[in-house]
Amino acid sequence: MENKKKARRSAFQKTKKQPEWRRVQKENKFKRWFVRISFAALSLLIVFLSYQFWNFLSFVKSPLSQAPNTSAKSYVWDGKHQLNFLLLQFDDLEKTDGKIVFASLAFFDPASSRLRFLIIPVDISFLAQDSYITLQNCSNPTQNIDLLLEIISENLALPIDGYLVTDQRGLNVINADIRYDRAQGFEDGFSDWQQALFSWRNLLHLKRLKTDLYQYVWTDFSPQEIFALLGGVRTINPQDSSFFEIKANLTLEQNLPQIGKVVTIDTDAFDLLASKNFSEDAIQNERLTIEILNSTKISGLALKTARLIKNMGGEVIEVGNQSERKTETYIEVFVDKPENYYTLARFAQILNCTVVNGNSEDQLRAQIRIVLGDSNQ
Repeated sequence: MENKKKARRSAFQKTKKQPEWRRVQKENKFKRWFVRISFAALSLLIVFLSYQFWNFLSFVKSPLSQAPNTSAKSYVWDGKHQLNFLLLQFDDLEKTDGKIVFASLAFFDPASSRLRFLIIPVDISFLAQDSYITLQNCSNPTQNIDLLLEIISENLALPIDGYLVTDQRGLNVINADIRYDRAQGFEDGFSDWQQALFSWRNLLHLKRLKTDLYQYVWTDFSPQEIFALLGGVRTINPQDSSFFEIKANLTLEQNLPQIGKVVTIDTDAFDLLASKNFSEDAIQNERLTIEILNSTKISGLALKTARLIKNMGGEVIEVGNQSERKTETYIEVFVDKPENYYTLARFAQILNCTVVNGNSEDQLRAQIRIVLGDSNQ
């Protein structure tokens, strides 16, 4: 009898312990599944956030709203040095044959908090290959922004880092939030664009940048560059802006065969104005001496490049030709730590070329030698 009681007690204890073991087993199994599911969810979250972050980086570094048939810039403005950009106003951006009604080059230097404008008459003639065009009469300008930038840059011998293009409707939208009057420094004939640049500071918000600016403005600037530009402009008083205009004293009137009378840029007079007012302080301050060699069959290429370099503030001491033909353009330097010179980086941007260390035995007088190859024609 006693043995039976012990047996029943032992069986009862076993059955009592068994659910506890199973409970622990279930808890451990649940913990393992919880860890697995949590890890999977965390992995998916990391992938999702990485994708969103990549999209954000792509957005802020890509052109905001390029004009049709234009190519992206090969470099991004650093937000520290001078930025030259073209302002164009069309009568209607929605028309493929829209006309340019206003043009200006703007020069913004964050280091000195200076903003300068050069108003370009739309009826002035620019040399384009073997003919002349005016901005107001060029064909399909909305489809050829890249070509317009190249023509204006070559004729004025000034680099252009990007463009902002809109029409009167876009200017009205941009200017809707702020009301400046003439007493605040806005001049007749330029008030819309001047007001736009200073009122765009209200677009320093990602949502508004993606809606208002994206809808009404064409630009090859990325949001990153737009934020840097507008953030810098907001520190400048509108009255401190400088204005220049290409007037009669900077032009030449010519009668050309098969073309007739044209009014063109007087390069000598204009270059005096440009080198004094639109050059880059960082290049002038570094004072590197420059030699330019033409290694192509194109006559006058070195002189054309020298004009550009001088207007940017470079000190050109020698221009010549090189008998050996080169395919690629490059900059040969004879200074220590070339990576510390903004001048070299800037010239490499503008000429779309590489910088190489030169052999001291090959150095003549200049600290920089720009060798122009076929890629720079």
